[in-house]
Amino acid sequence: MVGPCLCGDPECGSCGFPGSSGPLIPSKITLVAAIGYGNGIGSRGRLPWQLPEDLKRFRAITMGHHCVVGYRTYIGMPYLDGRTTHVVPQHGTLSPARFEQFLEDLASDEIDEIMVIGGARVYEVAMPFATHLELTRVGIQLPAGTYDAFFPEVDWTEWNMLNQEYPEDDHRLAFWSLEKKYD
Repeated sequence: MVGPCLCGDPECGSCGFPGSSGPLIPSKITLVAAIGYGNGIGSRGRLPWQLPEDLKRFRAITMGHHCVVGYRTYIGMPYLDGRTTHVVPQHGTLSPARFEQFLEDLASDEIDEIMVIGGARVYEVAMPFATHLELTRVGIQLPAGTYDAFFPEVDWTEWNMLNQEYPEDDHRLAFWSLEKKYD
C-alpha cells in the first residue's frame, strides 16, 4: 500500500516498498480536474461553467473514494455524498514537503488510493506525486481575464493516454484518462 516517490520510479528503493526506508504514500494518486483554455480551472472560487456531463463524470470517478481538497476549495463546494473528503490543512504555505507529509498521514491510515480534486495550489504540489490524471478538457471560449485559478502545466511526454472520450450530448468536452509513464 505504497506508491512512487518524487523520482517517479517505484523500484528506486526509497519509495516505501517492503525493505526500503522511504516514506509510505498512497499508491494511486489521481488528479481530477476540468480544464479550460490556458489551463483555467476557476473564477472567483467557483467553476466558470456548469456542465452536466462533466459533473456526472466527476461523480462517477470520485464516488466511493477518498478525495483530497484544499481548504478554500472545500468551503466553496457542495457536500460530496458517498465520498470521504480530506481537507489539506490551510495553516502556513502548502509546500511539496508538507503535501508529502499529508500523503504519509493518509497512507498510515491505510488509505491506498486518493483523488485530488483541487484547488490550484493543491494540484500544483500534488502533480509530482500523481500516478493518474482524469481530465475534462473544456472547449468553451470565455472572456479574457475570466480565470483566476489554473491547473499546472503538464509535460505530456510523461503520460500515457489510456482513454479519450467525447460525449455525444456535449461536443465542447473531451474526457481524458492518463497514466504516468515509468521507464
